Amino acid sequence: MYSQWASKQRFHIGDSLRFEYKNDSVLMVDKWGYYHCDLSHPISVFKDGNTVVNLERPGPVYFVSGDTDHCKNGQRLMVEVITPHRSPPQPYMDASPAPAPFSSAGSFSVVQELVFLYVFVIAVSINM
Repeated sequence: MYSQWASKQRFHIGDSLRFEYKNDSVLMVDKWGYYHCDLSHPISVFKDGNTVVNLERPGPVYFVSGDTDHCKNGQRLMVEVITPHRSPPQPYMDASPAPAPFSSAGSFSVVQELVFLYVFVIAVSINM
């Protein structure tokens, strides 16, 4: 039952799981503990009846009931935590500012200034 639900979900780093339970406990265990309902070496034990577990690393995370019989009867959960997709790298953009556009308010663009200087130099040369 729990495995079917978990297999249809996508868990990412930063997600969390909430366990609500009475008269039981939830154990985070390793792979061996999960498949064999071995409760002797839990990674974490939760007994408060309303547990929130933050998923902080990629890979499988295993939870079982703190009651061996409940675990053997299917009260266990394995979730696969995946890393979020990275956004593709942005194309290279030249960071230098673009030249100012020509304004009809009397300012000159770089090209217009060069043409003016060129014409001025020619005019001065002819007059000499």
